[in-house]
Amino acid sequence: MAKKASRLSPAESAIMHQLWELGEAKVNDLLDACNAVRAEPITRNTLLVQLERIEAKGWIKRDRGEFAHVFRPAKPKQEGLRHATRDFLDRFFGGALTPLLAHCVEEKGLDRNEIKELRALLDEAEKQAKQKVKK
Repeated sequence: MAKKASRLSPAESAIMHQLWELGEAKVNDLLDACNAVRAEPITRNTLLVQLERIEAKGWIKRDRGEFAHVFRPAKPKQEGLRHATRDFLDRFFGGALTPLLAHCVEEKGLDRNEIKELRALLDEAEKQAKQKVKK
């Protein structure tokens, strides 16, 4: 049975996003990618420690090559997003989606296109809910 991946810290999440973009990477390539999007660069040693933690949590795999280790995601990006979203929803909104959506609308507001997209998503969700009731 596969080990359930543990929650990633914000720093670990940032590294995972870079690794998902690259597909696979050696340490120096991943270090360059991470530092390209950071205000303060991280060191190679810091990255190695983070990679060990992420690997222990089950999010990445390491191929031990002859000269360099190659890291690749063990989980697809969509699974990472799903995991992070569920965790966020549980921690801040008790698992309820409506308060999260209400908060987003109150804080940011919606433009016409966003309202149209959200309405289409809600219409589709309603259609699926009705189909489940019929079954």
